[in-house]
Amino acid sequence: MRGAAFVARQADAGAFSLDASIADEQRHRYRSKTIANALRELDRFLNLLADATARSLGDPLPEGQRNTANKLRDFDAFAIQWDDYERLVALGRSRACLFYRGGQVSSGDRRGEPTFTAGWSARTGPPDQLSRMAIGDRLAVGEIELRDIAQFYERLALRLQTLAAVAVNAD
Repeated sequence: MRGAAFVARQADAGAFSLDASIADEQRHRYRSKTIANALRELDRFLNLLADATARSLGDPLPEGQRNTANKLRDFDAFAIQWDDYERLVALGRSRACLFYRGGQVSSGDRRGEPTFTAGWSARTGPPDQLSRMAIGDRLAVGEIELRDIAQFYERLALRLQTLAAVAVNAD
């Protein structure tokens, strides 16, 4: 949760923003990698928290599962919502796009699909609708998106902490 709070504070300070106003390609690629690394750290923290929670419940998860979306999907006590699973998958794709492609969308969600789903809420439309863009577009990650991502990870972390607290208090 501290990691999510850190990302939210950085977003509020304008430290992590990636938008069309960054004309310098080298600066854009650097910012893309910085944001991707922050997202990777949030995901890794959630992954480790899932392991600790499962152990506290006496239901350890298989060793070596580094994909957080799949780990939480397989964690029966957590009972992940399908929308949350899909969002974690989209965040993984977004993180890879930022890190390896500088945010340039080069493929759709699935083979032959013309659109890419980012791991953050769309600025328009229903609040649970994720942002979608066409191949060739560039991911724009600003304060609003980073705050949204931080709140998402914080919500999942709180659910894991609540599960662990119930297990500890039951003993």
